[in-house]
Amino acid sequence: MIDIIQGPGGDLPLKTMQVCDPARLTTYVCVKDPNRRWEFQLLEGETREQMLHPERIQQLLDPWIAREHYELRRAAVYQFHAATADRWRVGRVFLAGDSAHQTPPFLGQGLNAGFRDAVNLAWKLALIHHGVCDERLLDSYETERDAHARDLVEWAVAIGQLMETLAAREAGLPDPHSADQKAGYGQGRNVPPLRQGILIDSQTGGESPVGRLLRQPTVRDAAGSECRLDELLGRGFAVVGRKQSDLRLGDPANAVLERLGGRCLCLEELEVIEGAVDSLFDSHPAVVLRPDRYIFGVVDDHWSLDHLIAELARKLFLELGS
Repeated sequence: MIDIIQGPGGDLPLKTMQVCDPARLTTYVCVKDPNRRWEFQLLEGETREQMLHPERIQQLLDPWIAREHYELRRAAVYQFHAATADRWRVGRVFLAGDSAHQTPPFLGQGLNAGFRDAVNLAWKLALIHHGVCDERLLDSYETERDAHARDLVEWAVAIGQLMETLAAREAGLPDPHSADQKAGYGQGRNVPPLRQGILIDSQTGGESPVGRLLRQPTVRDAAGSECRLDELLGRGFAVVGRKQSDLRLGDPANAVLERLGGRCLCLEELEVIEGAVDSLFDSHPAVVLRPDRYIFGVVDDHWSLDHLIAELARKLFLELGS
C-alpha cells in the first residue's frame, strides 16, 4: 500500500480503478484531495524490505505520476484477510470494525462497515443508557451486523477473483478460479440490506425497502432554509409521510414516539433542491425510520402506522402507553 499527497502539477485520475494488469494487479483509489492511494500486488519472490525501499516505491509510481509531483505519506506491506468473527458480543464486550470483520480492499468497504457497526451500537446503547430500553436490545447488534458484513466480505473476495481472472485472460492463461467461484463476481449487486433484527420481519426480502437506507435529498423548508433531509429527521426515530394526513397517530403510538424522542416529518411541506425523494413513497404513504436511517417498516395494506409503532415498541421491549 502506498499513500501520497499529490502536488499542484499532478494530474491523477479522479476515480477509483481496479487495474487487471497480468504483470501486477493494482488498485488505485482517489481519496480526498490531494491524497491518493495504491494497493500493489506483491509478486512471488518479492520481500517486504525490497518493496519498502524508496527507489522501488518510485518505480511503482512512475507509470502514474512524475516524481516531482508528489510527496510520499506512507508505505506498508501487509496481507489482507477475508474473515468475520464467530461472536460479536460476550457480556459487556462488543466487537466492531476490523476486530469483527476483515475484508480485501477491492470494494473499499472496510471502514464503511466499521462505521455501520459503531452507528448500530450507538443508538441502542443511548436508549439503554437513558433507561428507555433494557439490555435485551443489544442482542440485535450481531443479528443485524453479521450477515451484512459477511455479504460485503464475500463480495470483495469475488471482485478480487474477477481481477485475477481478467488478468489471466489478458495474458492468455487459463482461468484461475472454478466456475462455482466465478459465478456472478458480485456484479449487479446493491448494498446489502439488513434482513432481521429491529425491522418488520414480514416486510423484508426481495425488492422491499425495509432494511435499506432512506434516500436523502437536499431540501428547502417553508422558511427557505436548505439542508439534507437527515438534518430535519433528528437523531432518533422518525415517521416520514407524504402528507400530514399520512402522519396521524393514535394516543398510544404518539406516547411511544414521544418516549423515544422521535419526530414526524411531512414531505409535501418540503421542496427538493438536489436529488430525489425516495421512490418508496410512490407506493407507501409513510415509513418508520430507525435512528441509523434504516427503514423499520412501511405503511401498506397490512400495516397501519399505529400498527408499525406498536410493533416497534414490542421489538424495543417497550409497553404501549407506558
